[in-house]
Amino acid sequence: MRASETMDEEHAASQVLCEEPDTFWCPSEGTEQAWLEVELAEERLFNRVVLMEHNRSGQRIERVTLEAKGERGDWQALYSGTVVGHKRICHFDSFTAKTIRLTIHESRWYPTLSSLGVYLNKQEVGLKGSSDI
Repeated sequence: MRASETMDEEHAASQVLCEEPDTFWCPSEGTEQAWLEVELAEERLFNRVVLMEHNRSGQRIERVTLEAKGERGDWQALYSGTVVGHKRICHFDSFTAKTIRLTIHESRWYPTLSSLGVYLNKQEVGLKGSSDI
């Protein structure tokens, strides 16, 4: 995982993968725009990304985009949205990639993100069930 910046070691980018409810990533105080890049173990097909802000810090994230690296190594836009809040399920057409980037374009004070999950809703691609990646 990589991030545009991190407040300190306790709030490193990898915290969004922890399952503890009080762990989160954040940039330095006052930073209102930031990005977070996730590299999966291998290329995966997915059509959902679930974002969750750190509840105790309040709702801060105002506008985001999600991109993934395409076959040619260029960034492809997947999703653009507003407030994340407790949970934002980002829906988009199925895409195969290994690297995903979340860009926070607007936030209050500084953003906090406690979870980023990558999923495939198999029913939308003609398969049964769903699975996380």
